[in-house]
Amino acid sequence: TEFLKNLLQRYTEGGQILKELIQNADDAEAHTVKFCIDARQHSIDPGGLWKPSLAPFQGPALLAWNNSVFTDEDWRNIGKMHQSMKEEDVLKVGRFGLGFQSVHNITDLPTIISGDYVGIMDPHENVIKNEGKTGQKFPIRDFNRYTSQSAPFEGVFGYSNRISYYNGTLFRFPFRNNKFKSRISDRMYTAEEAHRVLYQSLAEEAPRLLLFLNHVTTVELYKQSDSSRRFTPELLLKVSIQGDDVTPTRKWCIETSLASQRARGTQRPVCNISKCTIMVEGPLTRGVAQYPYLLCNAVGSDSLEMVELARKLKVIPWVGLAAPLPDTISPPKQLMEGVISNQPNCRLIENTVTQCFHKSKKRISISSTPATLDNKGFAFCFLPMSSNNDTGLPVHIHGYFSLSDNRRRVRWLDLDDQSDEAKWNKCLMEHLITPAYAVLVTTSCSLMTFQFSTYSYQQLCSDAPFSLLPLLSKTREKAWKYLVERMLPLLSNLPVLWTPAGGGKWVKPSEAYCPPPNRAIPNSILDLLIQLGYPVVCFPQNIQLHCQLDVREITPQIVRNWFRHNELVKSKVNYNLSLLQDCLRYVTSDRFNDLINIPLLLLKSGNIISFGHQNVYIVVADQSMLLHNLDHMILSNDLYTNLWQIFNNIANYQMYKLTIADAHTVCVSLLPQSIQTWTPRNANPVQWTPNRNGHPSAEWLSNVWSFISNNQLLRRVTNLPLVVAEGPENVTNEGVYSLYSLDTGTLFRNGSDRDLNSIAQLLGCSMLVNSNWYFRFGHELNQYLPELNCLGLLHNLPNLPHVTQTVSHSLNDNDKRKLSLYLSSACQHFCRLSGTELSSIRSLPIFECGVGNGGSHFINLYSPQNYILPSTDIHFPSNLPFPGNILNVSSGNISLYQRATGAEPASLGNFAQQIYEFANRQHTSTRNKLLLWLIENSNPPNQNGQLERFITRTAIVPTTDDTLQYIRNLYDPKDSKLKDFFLPSEPFFPSMDFDRVLAKLRLYDLKTWDSVMTNNASFLSFIKERAKSVQVTYNTASKGEALNRSKLILSEIFKHPNRTDLLKHLMSIPFLFCEQSPPRGYPRQLPWAGSKVSRLCFPSELSIDYSQASLVGSASLFLSQYYPLTSEIASQGFTVVSPKLVMTHFINVVALPRKALKANSVSVMVKSIYEYLENHDTIVFLNTSTELACVWID
Repeated sequence: TEFLKNLLQRYTEGGQILKELIQNADDAEAHTVKFCIDARQHSIDPGGLWKPSLAPFQGPALLAWNNSVFTDEDWRNIGKMHQSMKEEDVLKVGRFGLGFQSVHNITDLPTIISGDYVGIMDPHENVIKNEGKTGQKFPIRDFNRYTSQSAPFEGVFGYSNRISYYNGTLFRFPFRNNKFKSRISDRMYTAEEAHRVLYQSLAEEAPRLLLFLNHVTTVELYKQSDSSRRFTPELLLKVSIQGDDVTPTRKWCIETSLASQRARGTQRPVCNISKCTIMVEGPLTRGVAQYPYLLCNAVGSDSLEMVELARKLKVIPWVGLAAPLPDTISPPKQLMEGVISNQPNCRLIENTVTQCFHKSKKRISISSTPATLDNKGFAFCFLPMSSNNDTGLPVHIHGYFSLSDNRRRVRWLDLDDQSDEAKWNKCLMEHLITPAYAVLVTTSCSLMTFQFSTYSYQQLCSDAPFSLLPLLSKTREKAWKYLVERMLPLLSNLPVLWTPAGGGKWVKPSEAYCPPPNRAIPNSILDLLIQLGYPVVCFPQNIQLHCQLDVREITPQIVRNWFRHNELVKSKVNYNLSLLQDCLRYVTSDRFNDLINIPLLLLKSGNIISFGHQNVYIVVADQSMLLHNLDHMILSNDLYTNLWQIFNNIANYQMYKLTIADAHTVCVSLLPQSIQTWTPRNANPVQWTPNRNGHPSAEWLSNVWSFISNNQLLRRVTNLPLVVAEGPENVTNEGVYSLYSLDTGTLFRNGSDRDLNSIAQLLGCSMLVNSNWYFRFGHELNQYLPELNCLGLLHNLPNLPHVTQTVSHSLNDNDKRKLSLYLSSACQHFCRLSGTELSSIRSLPIFECGVGNGGSHFINLYSPQNYILPSTDIHFPSNLPFPGNILNVSSGNISLYQRATGAEPASLGNFAQQIYEFANRQHTSTRNKLLLWLIENSNPPNQNGQLERFITRTAIVPTTDDTLQYIRNLYDPKDSKLKDFFLPSEPFFPSMDFDRVLAKLRLYDLKTWDSVMTNNASFLSFIKERAKSVQVTYNTASKGEALNRSKLILSEIFKHPNRTDLLKHLMSIPFLFCEQSPPRGYPRQLPWAGSKVSRLCFPSELSIDYSQASLVGSASLFLSQYYPLTSEIASQGFTVVSPKLVMTHFINVVALPRKALKANSVSVMVKSIYEYLENHDTIVFLNTSTELACVWID
């Protein structure tokens, strides 16, 4: 009793007791189970009882019957109260195990009748005292002898006290009462209380009770009142499972489970899809109710971990799921292999399910779908585990779970439970239930589609299409939350969401769109999107708030993209202003800058176009009458006021070519476009036939001028052909008129200058008659219809057609000069010219070109850079020619010429090079005159002037031989000192024509003797150049002239204080003559070194001391005696007598014939040599081929 007392604390009362008995009946392969609450009180006559102590148990009781018969093993098992035998047979989940002991919640003395025997269980050992046994088994015939004892069974479900064998199993559980002191529980029951506790909870579970059992197909609940002694029970509830697939499916589950148990390794799971219907009827349910279900059973596993756990725990990888299904749908029983695996393949599930059930799809009304479980599915282990603890899922889930001791909870792997049983449940959830759930949902979707009568999103928001989606927020226990988390990635890639688009179809969450939970998008737009075929999912709000599938929310951005690429949008919103308004409000609800190409613009013409497709203008009614032929560019005036506000807001952002047409826009943009629709392009004037040929009526022009006047926009329409010579008030619909634009420049009033008027008329200007419409603008009109003057003519030159040709052919030279003066006068008074005005001026052949005696002609200045604009203070002589590109300017037209060329007047220095080059191409005399003119116009003191720099750096002065030389290289012909250094024929002096500018040339560094003597460097340069010229004179002129210049040079050198340094720099220049005759007394037969020299000598070759001729006369040259020598002349730079020269001379002496040696002069010479050598102890070695006779013998 203590064991049972502790055990019952884990097992609940109520319907769980009946479920345990049903489970035992299912394990016994019974098909029918009946329960009856018997309220009768039976006889307690001790003579009719087996034992008198059984009297307290003859009162009200629970009767339980099934159509199976106990086996010997069953009798053995039911006697073992302290253990369960289910491990002996994995398919017998509760075969008289611990769960059966839950009956002790209501009774202390269970009695069983089955087959040949009756068994009484006495855990208190109050009746049966037989060696510690707690029960006693009797043959039925022995039991029936105790009439009072057998009376409670009489007539119950086919039992009679006359039988000896009972074909079935009958349990009697007398309710605990106060007549017996129980040590198991003090909870007592009456028949009424038992009815409430036992039947009511089972009745609530009736619609799902039999879904996953193996054998039981019917459960019935009865009650027997105490008013009748006979057994006449009243049926309260009947629950049955029906359907052609029920028996084959259960058989398949059993056989597949057994095969899975026998398998030694992993095997591919097999999935079974079938349909069943639970029928519930009786007073407890107030009528007959049908509950159709779609079942998915899956057996097997390809997970090695799961197979090992199944073998270890002696369990089977078997799960089942049930979902409500419309009764009209009858899917065929279908076995599918491969769709469930350790790693589910969504594409395989989708393809397989579609192939299996596409022919069974039925269209059902969305408003008449079956009742859902409302996310109150229950967990099963063949039978529901709890009647008041749902999973929070929309399907019932059966699994071969490892349960808690009270069979009310699935054990789960966590910190408190790391058992193999908890691991097994997790594997079952992950590897079988998750993919099976995906298959079930996909199959359910593939079997049905929903029909609807309208595209109303509000009507389409039904729970039905989404009733099988798991919602994580609805689950409470970790196991079911884990299942949902595993399910969501699978469902996201399976077609499980229904959209009414395209007539209704199932789509994957990754393909679907739904409105945001706050329903910020109007239903009208959702309806439109559905009609356009977009996969909009019509989630009910309660589902959308909790569904965690990755479904994209519809946003204004997405709708914009859809509208942008769907051609049907135009037809759907055309003339449906309410829908158009909703669409515009929504697509602009987040921003205005993404409306390009969205067709929501309704034009005045009735057409709908896309944003940005063309320029569209928002205009008011009084403006539209001015815009003839522009209905295709104007927003419709029929739009609602709030729509106008939307378009105004968009236009304020200046996007999509949508513009609010204010007065300025009308004049500047729209009116020109309107005019272009009925006038030739660029025509001026325009021919206008009012109210004919598609032209506006006569009133149009008056309305336009009224609009211009009212808005003070005259300056905005100057380019439009709105001026009629006759005046707008004189126009009729019958006439033909010419329309001019105000800025044509051909419209003037006569000025005071007749010559100017005459020239303007020659150029093509016209005059207009006065009109009140024009002159009401006052002074502003003068800007466009001015009195003719120079400035007005200048401004309007670009508007005169063919003005260049007109000037060329219609104006004589005098008129051209006048026009030039007029335009120059205008330029003086107007600081800035436009590019067009400047281009027009340059195009006119009014610019006189040519100065001097070359004549002039008129040109245009298209290329002004090719011409020279001279300063007006330059006087070009009329007797000289000049380059032909020099413009003939005067103080009167210089302003015009400056604007045309874009340059300031050039000084003579700016184009002196061009005149210089031109002069060099002329005859010599003309050239010299032009060069002389340049020098005469220069100002030498201004050494930084451009002309002066040019003259300084240019060979500009002709010499006596007419070659041009730099002034700095020439010498002053008036300087007598310098003239001695030059021959008259040498070109080192300016031509005589330039004598009149010698004073200026001297300022340009013309050389004089004083400038030569300024410093050593200049003098050295002069002397060197002149020394070199001696050789030229020697070769080309007379030797006497050469000697004179040589003497002059040497004389000037010897006069100079730095003569020694000067002479050193002349050592490499041959400019001196040597003495060719020996001195008096020099031996005649002895060679004289200079006797045969016929060239100029270098200073280093010459000796200058003739007294030493006897020492070196035959070995060294001597300076000619024509050079005047003074005592100040030193020997620097000239040859000095040396022992070597003396010995060379001595050799020449001793080489004389013997006869010559006897001459007295030779004797004297030899003596002087000996004396020299005696005074010079230098040893000299001479290479001679013969022995040298060096001793003199008299």
